[in-house]
Amino acid sequence: MNKILALFLIAFAGAAVAQHANPLEETVYVSVGDALAEDVDATQLNLRQTEMFTLEPGAKKLEKLEFLNLMKNNMEYWDPVIWQFSNLKVLNLRENNIRQVPSEVASMKNLIKLDIAINKLTRFPNAIGGLESLEHLHMAANYLTDISPKIENCKELEVLDLGNNHLSYLPQSMSNLKNLRLLDLSGNQFKEFGLEPIKNLETLNLESNQLCELSSSIGKFKSLTSLTLSDNKLKSIPSEITKLKNLQLLLISDNELQFLPENIGRLKNLKTLIAKNNGFSDAEQERIKAELPDCNVIF
Repeated sequence: MNKILALFLIAFAGAAVAQHANPLEETVYVSVGDALAEDVDATQLNLRQTEMFTLEPGAKKLEKLEFLNLMKNNMEYWDPVIWQFSNLKVLNLRENNIRQVPSEVASMKNLIKLDIAINKLTRFPNAIGGLESLEHLHMAANYLTDISPKIENCKELEVLDLGNNHLSYLPQSMSNLKNLRLLDLSGNQFKEFGLEPIKNLETLNLESNQLCELSSSIGKFKSLTSLTLSDNKLKSIPSEITKLKNLQLLLISDNELQFLPENIGRLKNLKTLIAKNNGFSDAEQERIKAELPDCNVIF
């Protein structure tokens, strides 16, 4: 149940945003030929699941493109034609076979949403730091082992999905992402989480890592409304968590917890606490429920 809730929050906050055009504003063409025949100034092109390996050469004539969906194809690299689309705002390359992000990506100064999840990326390139307008970045389900400190240059970034990679640490420069609202680090290899606070972060997902300890610095993430710590190896939760006055959802199932902080009742805005499969005694469960009378507590 906790995993479903967490995934719903991620999706709701923007993970699917980069997949969809806006047919209410502009015509969405489903082939390059149709776009060229009807409107060379077309702004939206959806080539999802067309079994393509490369874009048709004629696509470069569509210089006004703002939305390009290449999801679920057979692409192994970024087609050079993509660099012709200087007005591009949304690029979806999800579920291909792409192994690297070329340095040319830094030239896409108008890009707002980039989805390259479920590919074969092993590196997070410095060039992504050149995407100064980027708001949504989805790189889940790749093979990333580290994140370039240049990520701090993406000042407008609001959603960063890095779930299901091989990450074990983060650059401290990430704390400079003042507009970041959602950070998904689920399904990685973190043994600890000690990142300096990100001012406006609302949703933090650390589910399915190897966390043995949660730093007291978690109490500095003042804007958090949702925190997911399920499926880790936590034996305790620092008392500083009670400083998260805006927290509404706390998921801590499948850990090794026997107690929660004595002042857990300070989380006055907490609406849901899911704490299944831990080591809480009956007495501790009753104490927690009594401390949080307005919270739906599930053991």
